[in-house]
Amino acid sequence: MRKIALIAMLAIVGAMVPLTTASTAAPGTGTVYMINGTANDYDLWIEEDDGVFLKFEIDDGNNDERIFPAGNKRFVICDNDSTGVNFPNCIDATTRASGAFALNNGAHVTAVINIANPTAPTVPNLLVGENDTHPTSPDEARITLHNANYTTIAPTPVTVCVNGKVVLQDVPPGTTADDEAPAAEPIANISLEIGGGTTCTDTFPLPLPFPEGTNVALSIPSLADPSIIEDCYGNRSCIQIFVTGTTAESSDQLVPEFCAAIPGAQEIGTLLDSLFLKVVVGDPDTYPDPDEVEDVWKQIDKILDVTRPCLRTSQTPGTRPPTSCVSCSQASSWSTST
Repeated sequence: MRKIALIAMLAIVGAMVPLTTASTAAPGTGTVYMINGTANDYDLWIEEDDGVFLKFEIDDGNNDERIFPAGNKRFVICDNDSTGVNFPNCIDATTRASGAFALNNGAHVTAVINIANPTAPTVPNLLVGENDTHPTSPDEARITLHNANYTTIAPTPVTVCVNGKVVLQDVPPGTTADDEAPAAEPIANISLEIGGGTTCTDTFPLPLPFPEGTNVALSIPSLADPSIIEDCYGNRSCIQIFVTGTTAESSDQLVPEFCAAIPGAQEIGTLLDSLFLKVVVGDPDTYPDPDEVEDVWKQIDKILDVTRPCLRTSQTPGTRPPTSCVSCSQASSWSTST
């Protein structure tokens, strides 16, 4: 219920902000969130399978998203008039850029098209940074910055403040950084200090939800054209919010639940297997008779009678479950930590 309420709150307060849960991508895949952080329109081609590229037409300051098979991903950036079937054909070779990045299993990465050299304002570059979706500490939220103002002439670091305190200091261009800070509900005053530094002057304020168990990921686009940062934040393309949960949710309460439920679940599974082992769908003669079903159900009910007190107790913070409930190897470590 807590996570459902959290998602509902984020949907209302941070309307139109991309919201992702940590388990969005299927096993063996990863998610790529693409941002065009320039004042130009580009086509971003990303390899899906061996030799097969997908084309994403992304206007300036806008975004797109796709789940890919995990692995090494080649990419090509073209001007927005590129052609090709399964492989990019950049019409204007002078605006072409290519490279590769790693997409780990289950990862969520942010890929920001940017301008590497302001003296060549049509030559693109791609910054790819991974967003940490591991649980945060209790009462904490995570802030992430992808600084894609990747200029070779005037490198611009960025400092990120949360409620007047520096959380990320002098993040270099072309890099990603993250850290945790005290959560704030419903809104935190997050500010970007373009140029870095150790003070929070609210030069670019961003009032955003910052509840515990989330990762608020921000991207800095190319600043050669100052209007692009306003466009990218105005349409929320440069803001992502991930629901990660907290370590407390996965340790203090879930360990006794896990220890109590696993043996019972194994017994229930064995009983159901025995009941339906000989069943052939469509052949009523193979179905168990009512007496057999009732006998199995009574045995399952007895197992649930044992586990119900454990589950109720483990949901009460600071309350130790009965000794009979804790029946796995983690019981001793749980008892010493409480």
